Amino acid sequence: MSQRIRVQPDQLRQSAQQLRQASSKIHDSGSRVSNAYNQMDAESRSAAGVGGRVRQAQSRAAALAEEAMRLATYLETKANAFEQADRAGFEGLRGIASSIEALQVSIKELPQTIPNQVGDLMFLGMLASSGVSTHLPITTVAVVSQQSASQVSNPTTTEEWKAFYRKQPWSKKFEELKQLDQEIARLQSQINRGITADHLKNSIKFYDKLIDETEQEIKRLEKEKDNWFGNILRTHDSYDRALETTKRNLETLKSDREKAVRMLSDIERLPNLLIQKQGLENDIKQGITPDGPTPNDLLRGTAGCTNYVAEKRDIRYWPNNKDEPGHPGNAYEWKNQAIRAGYEVGSVPVKGSILVYQPGVGGVDSKNGHVSYVENVAQNADGTYSVTISQANPNYEKDVNGIPIRDEKGQKIAILGQHTAESKQTIQVTSDGLLIDPKKGKIPGIDFIYDKKPSTSDSSGVPQQV
Repeated sequence: MSQRIRVQPDQLRQSAQQLRQASSKIHDSGSRVSNAYNQMDAESRSAAGVGGRVRQAQSRAAALAEEAMRLATYLETKANAFEQADRAGFEGLRGIASSIEALQVSIKELPQTIPNQVGDLMFLGMLASSGVSTHLPITTVAVVSQQSASQVSNPTTTEEWKAFYRKQPWSKKFEELKQLDQEIARLQSQINRGITADHLKNSIKFYDKLIDETEQEIKRLEKEKDNWFGNILRTHDSYDRALETTKRNLETLKSDREKAVRMLSDIERLPNLLIQKQGLENDIKQGITPDGPTPNDLLRGTAGCTNYVAEKRDIRYWPNNKDEPGHPGNAYEWKNQAIRAGYEVGSVPVKGSILVYQPGVGGVDSKNGHVSYVENVAQNADGTYSVTISQANPNYEKDVNGIPIRDEKGQKIAILGQHTAESKQTIQVTSDGLLIDPKKGKIPGIDFIYDKKPSTSDSSGVPQQV
């Protein structure tokens, strides 16, 4: 004789109503988490760094709420059928009862776990409002370029960095100093806001825990999706949505963890960056080693300012229009001659460089221009430069009465191989190479000749730091 059971339809409907109420509670709990998180400003949410955990709680709550609602609907529509349930039906009812019990356990846990998560959010929010930020930029140190270890060793001391930069083009030195300043300022700002290596290490551990929990959640959802109860209630769609959401959360957590790892690497490199910057600044401050004088046969062919500077620097390679070396021209021509001779020319003053004035700029000769030698450079607080230069003027041919002799064009005739006594003055130059004239303001028309550009093998990129 088959065993039969009696189930009152009203009791089933009462259970269904309880499930609907439970679904509503679960939904409300998820909403409280969402509202608490959304009420935080963007900076606080960034500081909290628990967006993935919030989304995981929301997706879990949504899945539980939907599952409870579907079960309530199932009980209501099948109430009459259970009055005549057979053994198979009885086993099915037992399975449903087990599911109801599991739901009840989950519902009991929600009021405990969700408020804890809200509390965590509020605590992290208070940290953010007090100045602690966990902004994790992707930017890495821009000044570090890739290079094979076989090409250059990794400098570790100030002197090693200085020696390394001796072989780099001046334009690259100035650009890397700018980037180093920006990167060091960014990292120091983060440390000043409370982002330390220890903070980031703890954050990485926290992400590891969340990633592990999320991966376990994915396994649980995949397992429950395939059980017989899920097939009966046809809840595959809800599980698919929960899986999709949870997997997206996992990718977000992994991405956030990677950002934290990169920032930790940056902050741990800060001491090395300070050493690198000091080495670069020492190299720039040392400037260009004087390579003069120019050989006498060429020196005797110059006069005045060009003769004076040619005693300081070797200009034997200045070419003529046919690119034949050994033909230094008038002062204003030196810029282009230096470039054609393979020398680097720029707008930033450097100790030991040659300052070239175009004709008439800063009150110099309106026909031939002027050159002077840079003795020292000091950067001012506003970014401009105080540049100390030394220079000389021509000695002119004179008649017996001491009156200068002029040529057919009325120009005074300079004596070749001579110059007046050295004089010094300090001029002001902007960061982009403009002469600051006390009367006319900022005016263009000056350039600085550095030294010969290093060969490709000597000017390889900054070694990769690890």
